[in-house]
Amino acid sequence: MATERAPRGAHAEARRRGEVGFSLVELIVVLAILGIAAAAVAPALSNAVTVDPLHAAGDDVLRILAGARTVALAEGSMVTVIVQTPDGRYRVEAGRGVEVRELATGRLDLPQDVRVTGGVADAARVRIRFRPLGGADGGPVVLYGPTGALRIEVDPWTGETSVAGR
Repeated sequence: MATERAPRGAHAEARRRGEVGFSLVELIVVLAILGIAAAAVAPALSNAVTVDPLHAAGDDVLRILAGARTVALAEGSMVTVIVQTPDGRYRVEAGRGVEVRELATGRLDLPQDVRVTGGVADAARVRIRFRPLGGADGGPVVLYGPTGALRIEVDPWTGETSVAGR
């Protein structure tokens, strides 16, 4: 099946008569309309992306645990993270017995409607220890908020953290 091709001069002739394509003015008008629409929509999109306080608190816990694991592997020492469940205070310490040194202390940035607990009901604190060769024990850390719950666990063989409920 052969297709018919327009003679070379036919396309040029149609262009000269203004039948093919868009003018520069038309393109500029369309781009201006698109720009105005994008400027109107951008603030609405930025307001639509809000950070869930439960996930923000979970990210805070993950950051602390990842830092403790990194120190344990880098220094070849036992590193312990202790989270006080009633108020979210935490302490990170390295070493064992009388040779314990404090690495960090602080308070989780918990919004009023997010609470932290351990895996055991009414546990006053959660203790997670990272071993020098990568293993870990303790946990989990459970966060409850208005949008659900997050359970942050530590793998006993690798010390890597995982989150359930995201």
